[in-house]
Amino acid sequence: MCVKRLQRPANYSGTFHDEQGRMNGYDVRGPFVEIYKDRVVVKGRDFVAGEWIEGVEFTVRYPVEG
Repeated sequence: MCVKRLQRPANYSGTFHDEQGRMNGYDVRGPFVEIYKDRVVVKGRDFVAGEWIEGVEFTVRYPVEG
């Protein structure tokens, strides 16, 4: 069970310039972080396209006490 999700595009400020909502000159890719009791998973996300960035997923496991 995921405890917390954090998502934030790298550069979110800018002006929209077309009807699809594509940002003019700004990269709206960034980290999507899922925090679990025993690990943290970081994935790459294209927030405008609504797609995962292939090959960008890292998991850090840590011990759970008690």
